[in-house]
Amino acid sequence: MSTGDAVGVAERQLRTIPAQPLLLSAAGLTVLAVLAAQLSTVAFVLAGLALLGLLGVITLRWPRAMLVALVLSPALIDLYAGQRLLPDAAQEVARFFSEGLLMVVALVVATVAARRGTLVAALSHPFSGALAVFLVVTVLSAAVNAVPPQVAATGLIFTLDAAVLFYLPRMVGFTHDQARRTMWAVAMAVVIASLIGIGQAILSPDLLGVTPVTGRSGEGVRFGSLVRDPNILGTMIGMALPFAVFSLVRMPGGRRRWLVAGAVLALLIALLLTYSRGSWLGVAVGFGGVALIIDRRALVVFLAMLVLAYATAVVMPKGVLSGLGQGYDPFATTINRFGAVGEGRDLRTLFIRNGIPILEEHPWLGVGPGRYGGAAASLFRSPIYYEYHTDKLLTNQKTVDNFWLHLTVEGGVVGLLAFLAMIGAAVLTPIRALRGAKGSHFTVPAGVVSATAVVCVATVTTMLLEGNTAAFLFWFLLGLGSLSVPAIRTGAREGSATPSAG
Repeated sequence: MSTGDAVGVAERQLRTIPAQPLLLSAAGLTVLAVLAAQLSTVAFVLAGLALLGLLGVITLRWPRAMLVALVLSPALIDLYAGQRLLPDAAQEVARFFSEGLLMVVALVVATVAARRGTLVAALSHPFSGALAVFLVVTVLSAAVNAVPPQVAATGLIFTLDAAVLFYLPRMVGFTHDQARRTMWAVAMAVVIASLIGIGQAILSPDLLGVTPVTGRSGEGVRFGSLVRDPNILGTMIGMALPFAVFSLVRMPGGRRRWLVAGAVLALLIALLLTYSRGSWLGVAVGFGGVALIIDRRALVVFLAMLVLAYATAVVMPKGVLSGLGQGYDPFATTINRFGAVGEGRDLRTLFIRNGIPILEEHPWLGVGPGRYGGAAASLFRSPIYYEYHTDKLLTNQKTVDNFWLHLTVEGGVVGLLAFLAMIGAAVLTPIRALRGAKGSHFTVPAGVVSATAVVCVATVTTMLLEGNTAAFLFWFLLGLGSLSVPAIRTGAREGSATPSAG
């Protein structure tokens, strides 16, 4: 029996098993993994591998639900649960859980797609051509700069591993209703995280055991909810917010509209409380620019809700349980940050100044993958850092907090253009789907396009597209958006696994 036949048999058998035993088994293995971590890291790894195997089986039964769980796993498991529930030795291993889950889910989904004959169709998209060009440029850059293979491979993996999520929705197949429900599921997960962040501000910064983050420009406490990092939370809000705002404008009146309005308000309040100026910039320029072009009513509603959110953030009680109440004043802290930039003290500005001479000497293909700005360069102690004195700036952090700077210096202008071509190829289909679309047929692709713009702007001040938490969701939404045209125009039947070539 071939692998494809075995998968087909497993699928048919799984349909006869009630959901409850599978879900209870997954919950039991999760508890077992946490308990095993208290004994030894080896026991934790074994329990974790068993859990990943079971989740692979569950993927056969509910592939779309598992894709949602996958894109949320870095925030819930790698960042929160791993640091709150596990001993120090196991935490380092837990950081790779989402990577392991990605490998398992991708393997299962690709195998099923190959058996059904939809794998080639899923891969047949202009994105694949742009990706191939980027890979060729990366290999050339590594060869020209004599980058050791292990360094080049690590740098490439850190930059591109999440991009496989572009293909997974295409392999599984989503109807329009399935895509809409999926985006709402993601949005509501972010709303819940936002409400927890608001709860941190009102009750106590360490609510639910979350370690609070102290700002460097007079912000006091910055709230990051379960993901802990305010910049990551702000970006996730920035990706969910456009879909919610467009839905608020486009949906008919009634109780649901009030619920959506409440969700938008919660997202905006939490976004303000993060003090994440990169996220603010992403939402203002990314979402604001897209809304100005495709739906100005959404922009007006957004601005009105933003004023209400700001007023609420100012007047609502702070630190009721902790006694550490503080005011909310984003203007003074932002002025402080601008002052640091003007005086040449802002670290991100110093990194840009440091990177310009490197790029001037390596303009077209850069210094090679894994050599500048990212986690790989830190891991392998890049010689570029010592040659250009970048190491003097990296005393308290590992990356340059600017994905585009990292990408441009490593891959040069050609590498940057190839990567932008990947995003452009992916976003072209949802842009085309907006033409003449109404209601939720508009909000799904509009949300994808806006989320893409938000991340592309926000990652100027962070390494979002190298970290799993935002990158998983970013590439997944682009993959979901690539199905907008077939789902809307042809009304693909429920459960169809056949994607369009885009």
